[in-house]
Amino acid sequence: MKNAYKKLGANMLLFAISSFGTKIIGFLLVPLYTNCLSMEEYGTVDMLYTIVQLAIPIFSVDIADGVIRFVLDKHNKDTSILLIAIKVISFGSLALLLLMFGFRAINLVVLQDKFYVFIFVNFLLTSLYNTFVNYLKGKERIKNLVIAGLMCSLLNAGCNILFLIKFGMGVDGYLMAHLIAIAVPMLYLFTSTWFYGYLNFKDVGADRDLEKRMLLYSAPLILNGLAWWANNSLDRLFVIFICGVSANGLLAVAYKIPSIMSMIQTIFNQAWSLSAIQEFDPEDRNGFMGYIYSYYGCAMTLSSSAILLINVLLAKLLYANDFFAAWQYTGMLIIAHLFGGLSVCLSGVFNAVKDTRTLAVTTMIGGLINAILNALFIPVLGVLGAVIATMVSNLVVWICRMRKVRSYIKIRINIKRDAISYILIVIQCLVGLSANHMYAVQLTICALIIILYKEEEILILTHAVKKMKSLRRSY
Repeated sequence: MKNAYKKLGANMLLFAISSFGTKIIGFLLVPLYTNCLSMEEYGTVDMLYTIVQLAIPIFSVDIADGVIRFVLDKHNKDTSILLIAIKVISFGSLALLLLMFGFRAINLVVLQDKFYVFIFVNFLLTSLYNTFVNYLKGKERIKNLVIAGLMCSLLNAGCNILFLIKFGMGVDGYLMAHLIAIAVPMLYLFTSTWFYGYLNFKDVGADRDLEKRMLLYSAPLILNGLAWWANNSLDRLFVIFICGVSANGLLAVAYKIPSIMSMIQTIFNQAWSLSAIQEFDPEDRNGFMGYIYSYYGCAMTLSSSAILLINVLLAKLLYANDFFAAWQYTGMLIIAHLFGGLSVCLSGVFNAVKDTRTLAVTTMIGGLINAILNALFIPVLGVLGAVIATMVSNLVVWICRMRKVRSYIKIRINIKRDAISYILIVIQCLVGLSANHMYAVQLTICALIIILYKEEEILILTHAVKKMKSLRRSY
């Protein structure tokens, strides 16, 4: 059990180095974006990203998620796994290209040609990048992933500063910076897999059975990917069609403060996706699964409360000009991120038992609820309606997965305590929307949440003190 915690902690540290750079630089670039781009321009680029995120699960058959699962099965041929994924992405890219030519010919989707090019290139680069990342993650080549993540961060920051400030390229510069920031790390990861001997093109088509099993595993994840897209992005399309592109720019910026939580979630989930599969025990005899979920839930809940407390201050620092109005939407998006992160944590169990069907079904339920609520709320409440829909749909997905996960593992968690803390978070969000933000009430709620999670906090602090003492002795 100690080795399991140690391995998870070591992987989280390495992923933190990589992800922290990516997330924090993206966070710090928000003032640059809100000063250099109008709400309409920011809404346009966000719409393009939304389209790419829709294309990835469909045209790549979500094969990148299948890669890591099959790499961890040691009896599979490593080089075949990677080549199968590249083959699937190649056929998917061709299908996407033909579809875009069709749309362009009949003017079904009216976009500038450069935007069509961006969608295609971004799809191809991102799909390959995700595939190489998951493959090397499964091979535990974590240092390569850290280097790739840092490259992505530095290139993104440098190119955005150069293109937006120095050359004043606007939307074109923003999109070009993104492509460069993903292309260079992708080529680095490709070279790394070649260097390690994981790429051998002589094995193309050599393992038809493995290809079939990978596609059968990944195919249900298309629905899962589409449903997550619906949960997180469909609201943006509703906002565009009902309220306009400028309103979507406001919504897109509102997501930036909750991205602080995404940073923690990304670090954890990258390491957890490995440990959940490697350490899976249906009886959870050593309590590993239950403890990790409780610690993670504690971190997410405390982070949510803390960010809600400083929400307006962060908005003043980050959001320039008309973008400042986005502060009123970030609170509910923080709660949506809380339940989204908890749902992804539970997905580690479903991946361990290869139950991708449950992942797909639960996410589809959330996506359907999201679509219905968007249609009902946005015409009446505008952007606020989209935010409420996302929050409710993520809550539903978490509830569905929590109910189902107990059929696979006897996970020991304090669900009543967690439910009380989530109710307190919702209350804090609502009082924060008042004219004076009721900071005294918010601080009281923060204190109550800290008390509720005192057991996890004491264990974490005790472990940290022991670790510091052992490090001191070693010196």
